[in-house]
Amino acid sequence: MSRRLIDILHTRKKKLLDLLQDKELSKRRRAQIEGAINEIDFICMLLEQKRKEPCSVWEKD
Repeated sequence: MSRRLIDILHTRKKKLLDLLQDKELSKRRRAQIEGAINEIDFICMLLEQKRKEPCSVWEKD
């Protein structure tokens, strides 16, 4: 399931990167898009890490 979620997030990131190509974006909107891209990268990193580690590591609280 995490592989599918990562694929969805990468697709979303590509769409956001396409939006950044617009020269008429306001600084505020550009910052929002860049923030969303950074969040996607962070979530993908965590999901990749979860996929590689045993489940018991994630279930401890």
